[in-house]
Amino acid sequence: MEFVMLVIGFIHVVVAACYGKNHRSKGLTWNNYDRSQIRATWMNTLKIDRICREQLRLDIRRFEKLCHLLETKGGLVTTKHVTVKEVVALFLHTLAHDLKNRTIQAVFARSGETVSRQFHIVLGSVLKLGKDYIRKVDHATSYVHDNQW
Repeated sequence: MEFVMLVIGFIHVVVAACYGKNHRSKGLTWNNYDRSQIRATWMNTLKIDRICREQLRLDIRRFEKLCHLLETKGGLVTTKHVTVKEVVALFLHTLAHDLKNRTIQAVFARSGETVSRQFHIVLGSVLKLGKDYIRKVDHATSYVHDNQW
């Protein structure tokens, strides 16, 4: 009798597992068109100067100038799926609001891997620009005898 109950219990577990696998809620899935529409809408809001300053901490003119510099001198390129403006906006938005990868995934409708990879690519381009635009500290100056210091 115990063996029969064990077999019936095992059959119940297998049936429940198969049913759960076939009828499980799959969660929210996005098709590529919806994802591209979300990105296009967000990028279009940046054409308003006030929103651009709030989201990226740069006005439109400076944002476009930064994109141009990163493209020409930083080596940033537009790929088949991602534009230079989008990745620079992703980078600046992350820094401006101290956001996590998961939040940026939702805002830009991109995968976590894409967000991380693109962030690091832009960071590398910014570091390349830093060699040209950031002046190194002159350690030869000594303020030891200056009363202000």
